Amino acid sequence: KLKIGKKTAINKATKEEIVLTNYLKKLSPKILLVDDNAVNRKVAREILTRAGCDILEAESGLLAIENYTKSQDFNLILMDIQMPVLDGIETTKKLRETFGSKLPKVVAMTAYSMQDDKEKFLNSGFDGYVSKPIRAEILVKTVEKMIVGKKSAISKNKKTPISVSSFPSF
Repeated sequence: KLKIGKKTAINKATKEEIVLTNYLKKLSPKILLVDDNAVNRKVAREILTRAGCDILEAESGLLAIENYTKSQDFNLILMDIQMPVLDGIETTKKLRETFGSKLPKVVAMTAYSMQDDKEKFLNSGFDGYVSKPIRAEILVKTVEKMIVGKKSAISKNKKTPISVSSFPSF
């Protein structure tokens, strides 16, 4: 049996449903997802694929550079900060040095979540910031904002809603 407190929480979660499935399908952004953690990549890939993105994964900074060198056909790069060998800051720096203005926007994805950390990453060459654990709505809104440069219309979208809780977070 549900207690009143739990029932209230369930009702609140239902009211907070948002539309994410195919939300970015018209844009069909191609994203380079860089994270050394396979679980983190899987969660982000699931969220973004459901939203209508085309994802190419790289499990290291070196592979990110290799993949981007092979094909610059990306609308956005999502970059983990803490990675062995070549971290996200160094990877982004090397990509910017090599590709300059041809490089798409790069969004830091990190467990560092203090305001000072966000400013540090933005001052280190990143165009945006998403803190972990990643929330589906925030990730999808950030992708939209980075690609089209406007505020999200997710809450105004009238497609069949799915629950945010159906998306994993990490």
